[in-house]
Amino acid sequence: MPASGRVRRVPTEAAERALPDIRAGFDRLTQGLERLSEGAASNVLTVTVSPAFAAKWLLPRIDRFQNAWPDMDVRLDTQHKPVDFAAQRVDVGVRYGPGQWPGLVADKLMEDEI
Repeated sequence: MPASGRVRRVPTEAAERALPDIRAGFDRLTQGLERLSEGAASNVLTVTVSPAFAAKWLLPRIDRFQNAWPDMDVRLDTQHKPVDFAAQRVDVGVRYGPGQWPGLVADKLMEDEI
């Protein structure tokens, strides 16, 4: 036994062969966790709205938002297509309709005025 009182263990041949794959696996896990933490700490707010809503309501008010939160980067998605919030990393959506979309929470913003 070494003077420090610790027992030195020698890896088996199988462990030596597996070590590069194990290290690579931990490296990938570390990269994935770093990407998750980058996304959680992001200063980007992605908003999906119709082009009409963006032009007539949102854009005239965007300066007020930017003044209140100057470190926040706002990205607008003005497509009419359905959005996969998770896959497209969308934080907020504003849509015209009944407010019942599976898997989403909807709050009424205003009455429709014709």
